[in-house]
Amino acid sequence: MAASIAGVRRLYLEPTTLDIREGSIVETPRTSWTDPFFTVDQDLFVLHYNCFAPKPFATDVEYQRGFGHKFGVERSMAQLEKRFRQLTTTATNRGILRVYLKSLLANATVEALDPTYAACVDLSERLETVLHPKLRLEIEMDGDLVANMDTIRIEVSGRSTTPFVRDVPKHLIRAVSSVVDSFLAQAAAGCPPMRHQALTYVPRTGTSREKMVLTDDVPAYDHIPLHNHFDAPVFDRMMLFAKDQDVVEHRMTLVDEYDKFQKTNKLSSDEINQIFEIEMKRYGDVLENAKNKEVAHTRTFLDQALQHDLQSIHAMHAATVANETARISAKYSAQRESLFVRIEVERLKALAMHRDSTQTTLAQLEHVMAVNLQQVDAIFGASEYLLQLMLLAQDLACKKLLNACVRYLTEPRRFQQFCTRRELTSPLLAETTLLLLLQHLPDSDAAEINTVYGAQFVYHEMLRREIHTRLISLTKALESLPNDALRDVMQYAFEKFVGEASSNPSKDVAALGELCKGYPHVLTKELQRRREFSHVKINPALLNDHLSLTEDDLLVELESSNRYCSAIGTKQRSAGEFGRWMFEVCIEAMDPIGASVAIGWEVPRSVLQWAPSEDVWRQTHEAPESPRGDMTRFGELNGYGVVFPGLTPGDDGHSFGILWQSHAGLTGDGMGVLYCNGKQYSGVPTFSSGDVVACTIDQDAVEPFVEFYLNGQLVIPVVNAGNVKKRGEVCSVVQQPLRLHSTHYALFPAATLFSSKDPIARVRFNFRGGFQYPIPGYEPYGAELLDLLEIAGESVSETGGYSALSPRSSIRSNETWGSMQSRRHSDMTRSEGRTSDITLTARSIISNNNNK
Repeated sequence: MAASIAGVRRLYLEPTTLDIREGSIVETPRTSWTDPFFTVDQDLFVLHYNCFAPKPFATDVEYQRGFGHKFGVERSMAQLEKRFRQLTTTATNRGILRVYLKSLLANATVEALDPTYAACVDLSERLETVLHPKLRLEIEMDGDLVANMDTIRIEVSGRSTTPFVRDVPKHLIRAVSSVVDSFLAQAAAGCPPMRHQALTYVPRTGTSREKMVLTDDVPAYDHIPLHNHFDAPVFDRMMLFAKDQDVVEHRMTLVDEYDKFQKTNKLSSDEINQIFEIEMKRYGDVLENAKNKEVAHTRTFLDQALQHDLQSIHAMHAATVANETARISAKYSAQRESLFVRIEVERLKALAMHRDSTQTTLAQLEHVMAVNLQQVDAIFGASEYLLQLMLLAQDLACKKLLNACVRYLTEPRRFQQFCTRRELTSPLLAETTLLLLLQHLPDSDAAEINTVYGAQFVYHEMLRREIHTRLISLTKALESLPNDALRDVMQYAFEKFVGEASSNPSKDVAALGELCKGYPHVLTKELQRRREFSHVKINPALLNDHLSLTEDDLLVELESSNRYCSAIGTKQRSAGEFGRWMFEVCIEAMDPIGASVAIGWEVPRSVLQWAPSEDVWRQTHEAPESPRGDMTRFGELNGYGVVFPGLTPGDDGHSFGILWQSHAGLTGDGMGVLYCNGKQYSGVPTFSSGDVVACTIDQDAVEPFVEFYLNGQLVIPVVNAGNVKKRGEVCSVVQQPLRLHSTHYALFPAATLFSSKDPIARVRFNFRGGFQYPIPGYEPYGAELLDLLEIAGESVSETGGYSALSPRSSIRSNETWGSMQSRRHSDMTRSEGRTSDITLTARSIISNNNNK
């Protein structure tokens, strides 16, 4: 301190009257800072003490002293425990922990490691199996072991085959060919061998060896092109395959594990870099803050000194501030550089340790992959033998070899070079094998072969049927999905356009999403179909003259008395569609005496009312001609007529709607009536003002049906007839499900209002969700799908594919669509009931996609 003061005083050549006061800057305490940075060796020391047994120190005190003695740095137990928690809990992928533990295991056994952390260093069970397969011994047998095996001599000859002889292990050829296995089994049992014209068994006699003759010079192969599938190269490949019949599956497993290991390796490397980058930034910030605090403290003190003795020390004050600031900055700058160099050295050391710990496993994995690739190339690599090998597998019933050939041929971008080969026309190939080939083709390859080769591909019609089947199955699966499930499928299929997708989609969603990537127009068509129902309302063009509609076309109000007035919706549910749908009708007002309201479903109509032929209705709606004074059909008199839904036949003359009517009699007692198939049935409940009627249609059932609910309770079909207020007996018709027997049915939401006194009847339709009484398992009749349609529109415009979809093109900007949150709230109770249906409907497509 004295030397520092002397150095400061020598800066000024002023008279001795200018002296430094006591308590000046040179006597103020400096802020101390302890370096809490842990090196790699210190981390290894901490982990060795906490993760291995037996512990190198008996107590924590000895552990703390041992740390300080080894590294010359004092650390408290709290700091050591905190560092241990950081190493074992803060790392997301435990990359640096895995590196440290593998390094420590170089000088220790795995048994000494705490089982809690054994998972960090253990290879996955699948990777262990890949790197150390049990079949390796059989694949890499030496020559002596093969010579001592039970072998059989195979003599092959034929009309167009060069004769050759092979001594092969008997268990291998029996394992690869069920024909040979059955043949030799019968021969060994002493039974007459199974007759197979291509095989002849010669038992061992004396010094002669046991052998089997294989030839194509037999009547069974007459007039059949054999394509030399008995040649030596083909036979040798079959025996090579027999040594490891799982070689193709082994190769796919190796590729999968190699990718996983590389990803984990990269995550660990990135994590190590990130950890040390964070340490570097954190400690740099700490040093910067410490420097700034000390500079600020020094400046404050000097400013106070300047106030007390401004005139005498003004010049020295400025010089001292500059000198001290420079000195402090230099001190912390040197510390910063030194610390950053240390951190960088430790980072490189940790990365080198990481590379050393993974290099051996990576090299083994790459070696096994290379060996597997050689095996696959040796068996399937040459294109001139691949189809012949498949013919041999088919002829000798080598099921695994046949499946391996199919899987190898149907890998992406491979089958195109074989699709015009004449070997595919061989009668040896079973139709099931050809069908299996086409079913395993990727969507892109199937489309390319269909487009490029067309009729040149000999099985063009089978391929077209396969593509058509895929499209039909995908269409039906998408139609059966509820809106939430369809949204997940679309986000998966259009992920690159949406920008996000579920990080863990379900198996069903992923399968349908992959199919939709190959056929985006099918998904777009389904969204367009549902879009039409997102704007369902009451059709104003067919509205009766004595009814009025509100602005949203959902509230229907009666304007005149003594008139039956009907209204129907804008969209229909037709035969061949899927789903379970519902809508609600709230009876807001109804005259309690002499009025009636009917709610339900109506068939397609061109008009709901008409006048004589000379009237304007004749020109606009093509109403049927009728002479005045004649009542040619129900609801028409003197040429004027109205439709009674449920009783008046449709435009086709034989279809009828299904409506539930509540009639308030003149004496105040009510009566419920069901109109169905042009007839009326009594004995059903009634409803009145304030009630909510729900109409449902189940199109997922084997035979679709409709139901009616009152305030959330099922009332039609009638479950408990004893609680029904009725006139007369309950008809058996209203106690049975109202099934839609027609194969061409089409039903619109409908209502009919009537009043003999005050025309106050008023009903409000709800097609879009947020129901007062949601029915589990049913979707809103006009569910809101604008979010789905916007995404689909973006994807189509990006790809430049099928016709552009503009979801909002026909929707007014000020139109009210309701709350998506309320719709989802009502959907929650239905989601459970739909789950099993979704899975069953999409099952065939998903399994087909998984096989691919």
